[in-house]
Amino acid sequence: MTPPEIQFGNDYSAPALPVMVLTPAQCGALENVHAHSAAHDQQVLDLVNQTIAMFPHSWNSVAGNLDLAQAYMTEARRTNGADTVMRDAEYYLKVRAWAADHKSQSVKFVVGGSLVGAALVWNGLKYVIDPLAPGVTQSNKGNPNATPGGMRWAIRGANDALMDWGAQMGQARPAMLDPSDQ
Repeated sequence: MTPPEIQFGNDYSAPALPVMVLTPAQCGALENVHAHSAAHDQQVLDLVNQTIAMFPHSWNSVAGNLDLAQAYMTEARRTNGADTVMRDAEYYLKVRAWAADHKSQSVKFVVGGSLVGAALVWNGLKYVIDPLAPGVTQSNKGNPNATPGGMRWAIRGANDALMDWGAQMGQARPAMLDPSDQ
């Protein structure tokens, strides 16, 4: 059965849209997904801030300390590649560190955006290649990749880098959850 058509004039018609209704069980499932996402984001935030706190070196720049933090997270992930909390923390720290290293806001914007784009391409490759040839996209053989994702954290890292003065000496400021994420 085809839906009735709505007439917009003599030369255009479009199918009527079906009514979208969620059952109470589906609403509950959505609430559980949101609660899981909020808990995951809090874990990522805690891991990011614990890692940043490990590098408070006053003799190093903010960008240098962020680079040490992202290198530490990359190394920690070598043995735990499937962990999505570590994946998101690594994406955040890598994008923030590499973009914060630049003085110009416009260069930070371009670098951050390019790194977010690279993460998007990498996720797309994992979606396409992993089902066809499992293990091909593994960075460390024998250590499975995390599922594709982490884009929100890569974008957050790029945004936070815009507020960093990379040449300033000392510890980087901690990451914060955006109130719209709650």
